[in-house]
This record gives sequence, structure tokens and C-alpha cells, in this order.
Amino acid sequence: MRKALNLLKQHQPDVIITEFIYSPMYSARISNLESLLATLQGKAMLPKLVLLSEQEVQHHIQKLDIEQYQAEIIIHPVTQEKMLCSLMIEEPVV
Repeated sequence: MRKALNLLKQHQPDVIITEFIYSPMYSARISNLESLLATLQGKAMLPKLVLLSEQEVQHHIQKLDIEQYQAEIIIHPVTQEKMLCSLMIEEPVV
């Protein structure tokens, strides 16, 4: 995750694909994504998020503050068809 956060200092991606890893063992967080979301909010970036998740932990994603992002959740197993469908970026209406 540190490498990804460092890359965000240099680039503004249109899409970020990441694995959602839930763990109640994290101290003040529920997953691996809070640092990423904090960095995006601090830089006022609004990329599309594609979150890969296991079925049994998917419901924890709703606890994250992702309403401002165009977010897609792909449940494992990830297939080429699911990935291609989720990567279709809608153009904003101007």
C-alpha cells in the first residue's frame, strides 16, 4: 500500500483497482483501504474505484466513506468479463 500511496503523489489515475482486505485486527480501521481513501480525499482526487472482495466480507465495504467515488465491487472469483464491465468509465454529463 505504501508504494501505491507514493504513486498517488506523482499521478492522478482515472481508475484504481484494489483488493478489499477486511480485518478486525486493524487498530482504528476496518480494512486496508482507509489510508488510500484518506490520501484521495486529501488530494481531492475522484478516481473510479474497483474493489475486489470476498463474498463473506463484502458487507463491510459499506462502512467505508466511498459515496463520492464511482465505485464498483467485484466479488471473487474475478473474471475477465466482470473486470471489463467494471472498467467501463461513464463520461460525466456537462
